[in-house]
Amino acid sequence: MLLHLAPAAAFYQFDGEDSSLSAKGSIRAMGVVSRNPDDPILYKEKSDSMGGGMVRLNLEGVWGGWLALELNGYALGLHNSAGAKNVSTVTLQPAERSPSLERGIWENEKSKGEAALDWANVRLTLGAFDLKIGRQPVNLASALYFTPNDFFAPFEAETFYRVYKAGVDAARLEASLGGLTQLTLLAVAGYGADPGAINGYGATPDPERASYLGRISTVAWDCEFTALGGKVRRSNVYGGSFQGTIRDWLGLRMEGHWAQPLERGGTGTFEGTMEMERHFPNSLDLRLAALHHGAGVDRAGKYMKYVLSGQLESPYLARWYLAAGAGYQFTPLVTGQALAMVNAVDGSYTLSVNAVYSISNEGELFFGASVPFGDKPEGAALRSEHGARPATGSAEARYYF
Repeated sequence: MLLHLAPAAAFYQFDGEDSSLSAKGSIRAMGVVSRNPDDPILYKEKSDSMGGGMVRLNLEGVWGGWLALELNGYALGLHNSAGAKNVSTVTLQPAERSPSLERGIWENEKSKGEAALDWANVRLTLGAFDLKIGRQPVNLASALYFTPNDFFAPFEAETFYRVYKAGVDAARLEASLGGLTQLTLLAVAGYGADPGAINGYGATPDPERASYLGRISTVAWDCEFTALGGKVRRSNVYGGSFQGTIRDWLGLRMEGHWAQPLERGGTGTFEGTMEMERHFPNSLDLRLAALHHGAGVDRAGKYMKYVLSGQLESPYLARWYLAAGAGYQFTPLVTGQALAMVNAVDGSYTLSVNAVYSISNEGELFFGASVPFGDKPEGAALRSEHGARPATGSAEARYYF
């Protein structure tokens, strides 16, 4: 159990003979305190705090069974004691997309407000074909902790709250090739970096960073098999995935791909993960995962060079990682999760725990903590990945309407 989902009944619902319209939303109030490593070059203060809130609205409409519209937008306000420039991605997964659907509301030394359309797309359904065009979440992964086949705004392994995934500007065609086989064709716009833009990307699509993928999936022997290939930004990729259950006892997920840079002389890399999970009747879930991050480095001394190279397009620095997690429903109202993520190259690790308390059908409280272990940085030199992270405690109230 990776996340807790509260019911989200629509505050407006219309159902006609061949059309429907629903509107729902959520309100989040959050706070985070951090204890930083004693390194004035990487962190101005030994501790800092962040607080804020978010309102999100979601509108879904269907007309005639063949045309659908989806809009999902949010307004966000955050205050950070370390400065407003440090809060842009505290609560949202960054996505490479045009800034044209995002606006700054205010910004001063310590706080900022932003608003954006996270999803804005139309869907056409004609028989066995389903075409969606516009800003939309895209996830091609089968695994849960490490997701090398999730190329667009992937969640990190330590992200427990995954109700909303950031959208990218894309066109997606789904074609049913039978009851258990499906073909997906995907085109995603890419954008070059623009430090002055609200989200860090330019408004004009960059053809060199565009992505074009094909993926086919099928189910056989109660297992799902997929194969994918195409271009992702500046690399050709070829890969696939598998997920299924062994003798109704052990869940197994595997996924990965080979990425070959388009530039002449570029070195290809393999990204792959294997994940095992066991669900017990008493609601206890256990999960163990390993990641080979071929684009990562093989020793801590290379971290800073890798970060400064401009080639970092993943939240991970090293070549090998391990993760172990557990989830348990203590009572009908309280769910807890824990995760240990280990950098197998430098031996550093982070322990994360959280609990969700359901206060009503529409509301919940979240409490979490994350404690890193590893060699602390020396100046600008990273001696370990997790040792350079702050220890954090967080609390959040969520209401769905």
